[in-house]
Amino acid sequence: MFAFLSSRQLLFVTHRNRRTQFQLGLLQKTAFFSIKSFSSLGLSESKQQKEAQRHSFTVSYLINSCGFSPKSALLASHKVHFGNPDKPDSVLNLLKDNGFNDTHITKLIKQFPRFLLLEPKNTLLPKIEFFRSIGISTSDLPRILSTSPDLLKRSLKNHLIPCYDILKSLLVENEKVIKTLRRSHWSLQYITISIVPNVELLREVGVPQSNISFLVTTCPFVACTRPSKLVKAIQEVKEMGIHPSKIVFVQAIVVVLTIKKPMWEYKFEIFKRWGWSKEDTLLAFKKDPNFMRLSVKNIMKTMNFLVNKFGRPSTDIARNPVVLHLSLEKRIIPRCSVIQILVANDLVKDGLSFSSFLLVNEKSFLEKYVSKFQDIAPHLLNLYQNKMDLLDVEIQFEKVGETKQLSNQTIKPAAEADSGKLEQQNEAQRHSFTVSYLINSCGLSPKSALLASKKVHFENPDKPDSVLNLLKRNGFNDTHITKLIKINPRFLLSDPTKTLLPKIEFFLSIGVSSSDLPRTLTLSPDLLQRSLNNVLIPSYNFLKSLLVEKEKVITTLKRSRWSLHYMTICMVPNVELLREVGVPQSSISFLVTTCPFVACTEPSKFIKAVQEVKEMGVDPSKIVFVQAIKMVLSLKKPMWEYKLEIFKRWGWSKEDTLLAFKKDPSFMGLSEKNIMKKMNFLVDKLGLPSIDIARNPVVLHLSLEKRIIPRCSVIQILIAKDLVKNDLSFSSFLLVNEKSFLKKYVSKFQDFVPQLLSLYQNKMDLLDVAIQFEKVGETKQL
Repeated sequence: MFAFLSSRQLLFVTHRNRRTQFQLGLLQKTAFFSIKSFSSLGLSESKQQKEAQRHSFTVSYLINSCGFSPKSALLASHKVHFGNPDKPDSVLNLLKDNGFNDTHITKLIKQFPRFLLLEPKNTLLPKIEFFRSIGISTSDLPRILSTSPDLLKRSLKNHLIPCYDILKSLLVENEKVIKTLRRSHWSLQYITISIVPNVELLREVGVPQSNISFLVTTCPFVACTRPSKLVKAIQEVKEMGIHPSKIVFVQAIVVVLTIKKPMWEYKFEIFKRWGWSKEDTLLAFKKDPNFMRLSVKNIMKTMNFLVNKFGRPSTDIARNPVVLHLSLEKRIIPRCSVIQILVANDLVKDGLSFSSFLLVNEKSFLEKYVSKFQDIAPHLLNLYQNKMDLLDVEIQFEKVGETKQLSNQTIKPAAEADSGKLEQQNEAQRHSFTVSYLINSCGLSPKSALLASKKVHFENPDKPDSVLNLLKRNGFNDTHITKLIKINPRFLLSDPTKTLLPKIEFFLSIGVSSSDLPRTLTLSPDLLQRSLNNVLIPSYNFLKSLLVEKEKVITTLKRSRWSLHYMTICMVPNVELLREVGVPQSSISFLVTTCPFVACTEPSKFIKAVQEVKEMGVDPSKIVFVQAIKMVLSLKKPMWEYKLEIFKRWGWSKEDTLLAFKKDPSFMGLSEKNIMKKMNFLVDKLGLPSIDIARNPVVLHLSLEKRIIPRCSVIQILIAKDLVKNDLSFSSFLLVNEKSFLKKYVSKFQDFVPQLLSLYQNKMDLLDVAIQFEKVGETKQL
């Protein structure tokens, strides 16, 4: 019925009589926007009325007897129709007799609406009896079948019984057989031609029965892999040095078969960035193959904390890759916080192995690292439970330290106190003053102040005060100051007159306005760390000769952290090369201004990228040429190949992807999730040929919720009533600006479809608009 279903158009209506009595004549699911109303279907009027009554009864029954919401009932009614309750009632009665409650029934029918038309005695009852006979308890049966309704779709004699018999011979235990049947949607054919020879193969190489059962039970789709592929995977895993008798052998097979080669290489590239050699990554894989299946975001977040924040060598993680599976917020950070406090106060040794504190269970960790030190650090538990800040705990330790020092002074004469203790006291006082100043004068939080105090120390407020006064005189407010000091605490020790003031005057002289100066420097504090004479002035002069306009020069200085050295040895030859191949000044300015890091690429790499883009057939005179260079340089080869693989799944050839790239290179930088979501909507929901998107790849940048769905909703309504043609191109309605779209497709038809604007603004549902159309139609007939 609908070629186009989404979370905002799934036919929600407010009045029940509309839901159950209205016959919607919209949107045949054939191709993009090929939609017909009921009046064009060639049905007789009486036949239409009967169809409407049956449809209305089905919706009503699903709501009242099966517990459906109106929206779910309307959707399900497109898959099942009945004119009376006899058969559905007998099906529901059978389910209730066998322990199914209302929740089970709703869940089951929602997934498989045609279940209501099955023969209760001849089809359903024998299957239920079969599942009981193989060991499924009466209490478990409803839960299992409502969770895995596919089991009830299968033929008892031709599928369920033969599959059970084969799996029973392979897995032995009934529970594992049932678990496998529930997880796998494969037919008997796959079990006989794939699982049987694959299990035999695993046995031949020495995989124990327990590990085979694990593989078949947890990953039946892998066990059903084509035998030739499994042979190759087994060989690959054996060559890595993983022993077949270990459980990691079958885990490694799963990973090798499920991760495509481009993504595999991309993951190696990611760990290489963290200092792992190929051997380190293989070592980690042999210990825990599943870590390679973690998302890039997950890996980067955890590695960043453990290496950059916690200060551990990245190779320590290669020796314990299982830590990458742990929750950063719930386990890693709380436990590392406790260990940091204990190490800082010499209560445990530095360099503890991850397994000793991250991999132990909750009870063991609390006993070994919290309860054990309860007398010395009573607030450690609150820190671990995220009820206290690191700063508060450190203050408690300082108090304990002061008490100990006083105690020692009563026992030992003053002459015995060495200079080291005096220095410690002075350091503690200086540290305490710094933290206090950062909180009270710079607006930092206690946690931020404690972190910043590790980078800067001062005993009195003279220099910091003079720095802050200079900033305030030049328009910096409290928010600007807090942000600036948080990023660069050592800024407080700068010489205000000799260092800071000349830089501020320089930025004002090149065109940064007084009102923009604070925002510019807080967003780009690196500018204040650069030498005025050795970096800022020469860089400005060079960029001014290249970009001409002051605004573009300032933008580039703000965006780039490269030194003058990089500009002279990289940017100059790269710009010269672009000019030689015919890139206009406007495109060069665009590249240098928006992507200075690309313009500062090592010339040999830059030459290679330029050559590659030229070979793709991209015209150097077009802006897409420099956009393509940026994408070629920023997208690693494994990720490039992985993206090609993604579009291949949607039916694009390599030439199609190249066509799209030549039109809009930046679409290749979109995330897989973003691409899949929009392709799924445009191709699967709208029925659009995927090649149309290759011709207009810019649509993949548009917001699905804010632009694509609302505009497609309007166009569908207009096409349904022949108000616009059904062969509209994307550019005519998705790529035009808001004003043009409203004028051309909403305001123009306001008299005929007054509700169109409400639909577009997400204030009205497709069904409500369709009802208005029906009323207009009825008026015309009268």
